Amino acid sequence: MNAPAAAQRFPYYFEIIKNLTIRDIKVKYKRSSLGFLWTLLNPLCTAAVYIFVFSQILRAGIDNYWAFLLSGFFAWNFFSLTLFSGSDVISTNRSIVTRVFFPHEILVLSNALCKLIEYSFELVIVIPLLCIFHLHRLPASLLALPLLLLLQIMVSTAFVFPLACLRVFYKDVEQVLPIVMTAWFFLTPIVYTLDQVPKNYLGLLALNPMVGIITAYHDMLYLGRFPDPTALAHTSLISVVLLALGYWGFYRFKGIFAEII
Repeated sequence: MNAPAAAQRFPYYFEIIKNLTIRDIKVKYKRSSLGFLWTLLNPLCTAAVYIFVFSQILRAGIDNYWAFLLSGFFAWNFFSLTLFSGSDVISTNRSIVTRVFFPHEILVLSNALCKLIEYSFELVIVIPLLCIFHLHRLPASLLALPLLLLLQIMVSTAFVFPLACLRVFYKDVEQVLPIVMTAWFFLTPIVYTLDQVPKNYLGLLALNPMVGIITAYHDMLYLGRFPDPTALAHTSLISVVLLALGYWGFYRFKGIFAEII
């Protein structure tokens, strides 16, 4: 489809994205007594376990460890949940993919938007908590939040595109992804600081796009300072490249999704 035609159909595509997002949120919390509160309670309980283990048992040696962990953990949780739900987005929408003609990218974008809404709800709670009980102020560094959100969406979507494509052809993705995400979590400075990483491994961690994002959140919410511009530029470049590659792979195979699933 050429650019003018795509522009004319944008309101139609936007309406589809909105409806799919609302549907996903309603389905997820249908018949749940706590409903949307689970968006916060689930990761908060997990974070509480990490805080106890790394501050009381392993003695991480980080001041106000609870604040350090919370400042990056929810950002990771958004990334992780987006990948888990996004990897299955084509397969779970089989009836739509096989019967309705529309860009399949919309399913990926709708998934990202759904997780962004949930993540925004978490931030509304977590940011005031850190500002009041840790920073004791409202830092100007919060102005960097929109940029970080954009980078998070770009990186998450960059990985969802190939994962959703692979899941159509290989159901093994369901089994492999949890293993990969667990390893990825511990290879990202969420429960430890970047300064605690041996120097000979820093080059390897630089290839991890989530390192720059999590470090930026630590700067913004834990240290109360603006993220390093050079690090943000590096993360932005990686995000753009990954998104381009991810979409390229998805675009190549999306034409046969309906035949496979």
